[in-house]
Amino acid sequence: MLFATADRLIAVEVKGASAPSTDVVRGLFQCVKYEAVLDAETRVTGGAFDCEAVLALGGPLPASLTGLKHSLGVRVFEN
Repeated sequence: MLFATADRLIAVEVKGASAPSTDVVRGLFQCVKYEAVLDAETRVTGGAFDCEAVLALGGPLPASLTGLKHSLGVRVFEN
């Protein structure tokens, strides 16, 4: 999903509560990709958008992925 305001673009990657941790890892990396693409598109089109990609989880983030989340700088919304 992509949400836009006059000065902000937010991409949301969604993973259900039953998603295995491998899918959550993939979702974290998808957020990195989405944000990079939005930033690049904004530079090319001359827009003045603040771009962000976030991960929305139907359940909790597995504790084993907290370090990866911080390393990648992805904001995660749980439950």
